[in-house]
Amino acid sequence: MDNALVAPVTLHRLFAIGHGCRGNLMDNGALVARTREAVERGGLLVVSDVVHTFVPHGLTVALVLAQSHVVLSTWPELQVATADIAACAEAGSTRLVWASLVEYLRPERETTVTESIVLGPPTARTGLIFHDRVGSVSLQQHRSHPIIE
Repeated sequence: MDNALVAPVTLHRLFAIGHGCRGNLMDNGALVARTREAVERGGLLVVSDVVHTFVPHGLTVALVLAQSHVVLSTWPELQVATADIAACAEAGSTRLVWASLVEYLRPERETTVTESIVLGPPTARTGLIFHDRVGSVSLQQHRSHPIIE
């Protein structure tokens, strides 16, 4: 395949931690449904899924998307949820999915790392944005670096 004919693709990725979640982290059925709804709100398409329930509690929902993936994991005993959201789609789609999950999880504090990676020639760059929010107070830091081969 001639790589000169292939247009670069941008992968948008968001990793988030919800601390002090006040949503019901024990209702596994609702968590699965809300994760699927969040993906739909983000304009993404689920093609497959895996759900694993931990004993005595906790859950991991892994949704394979036509555009990449969404993984939600919960630790009810710690009131913590994490989400790994990646999509080769519009830049805002990963943020929309997380915002939809936040409506249900209701974390007291959110920590997010967003990244946009151009998949293509070796000169591609990636940019990371770290964001920490407690209530209405936010701290944001941006870093840009070349992709390491």
